[in-house]
Parts: sequence; structure tokens; C-alpha cells
Amino acid sequence: MMNRRTGRVPIALYICADDTASAELLAGHARRYAWAREWTVALTAVDTDPTEPLEQRRGWRTVTAALSERRASGVVTWSRAMLHDDPAALPAQHTAAFDRLAALLRDRGQFLAAADQRRPAPTARVPRPATTARHTPAQVLRRRELADIAAGWPQQPVGGDGSDPRKAARP
Repeated sequence: MMNRRTGRVPIALYICADDTASAELLAGHARRYAWAREWTVALTAVDTDPTEPLEQRRGWRTVTAALSERRASGVVTWSRAMLHDDPAALPAQHTAAFDRLAALLRDRGQFLAAADQRRPAPTARVPRPATTARHTPAQVLRRRELADIAAGWPQQPVGGDGSDPRKAARP
């Protein structure tokens, strides 16, 4: 559903945090996330007890009512953990609950998004190769010349072999 006046998609922000100061801060971040995607924030719902079951939270009930009445086409929350009954649960559990809820909304033609896109750190580090040359010495020299020209510095002639006269041995 798109707003016919503005051409933007109306969404509901849902935030669940322990205290109101944190909730306001996270709501601001989620609001900027929505604005960056040109979504209109139709309502903001805040709950301050993350241990309460999701279905019993007053703010979540406000969001579901807005979705049912088609006042919002989607929900944006700060993190996946905000939609889980146990905020101390493992990230995989948060993701599973979030994905189930997203699938339910998707079946209704609506969507669910988390503004914090960070993923948990992998358990094993992937080894990176040792330094790899990105530019040949001639390319490095040419880039340096272009930077000097752009800065308006006096030009120094480059030797015919492509070597940098600034590094030449001095008599």
C-alpha cells in the first residue's frame, strides 16, 4: 500500500528497550533508516519491558492494529532481538523468530525490517592472503604525478624508463 499523496510507503516503527532514553535514541535511528528508504513513518510504538511476551506488549498490539487497518504497510524495528520474548536469547533464536514473523507479514503483503543490519561475528576467522600488489610501480608513479598536477605542484620530469627521478641516486 502506498500513500497516494506522497507516493511513499507508510510504516510503523516498533522499539522495545529497558528505558525510555534508550528507546528514544533507537527510535531516532530506526526513523532515519526509514527516511533513507523514503518510507513515511505512520506511527511509532515503544515498549519498555522486553521480557513481556510479544503478543502482550501494548506497543506491539498498536502496531498489529495499524497493520490490520492498513494504516501501515510494514514494520521497522531497530534489532531482531526486539521482537523476541527473551532479549538474552542467542542471536540465532532472534533471527529465527524474526524470520517467522517476517514470513507471516510477507504472506499478508506487508514487510518487516531491522535497521541494525549487523550480523554476529563468525566463530572462525578466514585467513586473508598476505599483501597483494594492487598497482605496478609505473601505476603508482603515474598516480603520484596526477596528484602533484592536481595540487598545483611543479612538475618533475620522469625518466624514460619510468623510474622516479626523486628516488634517483644523487651525485
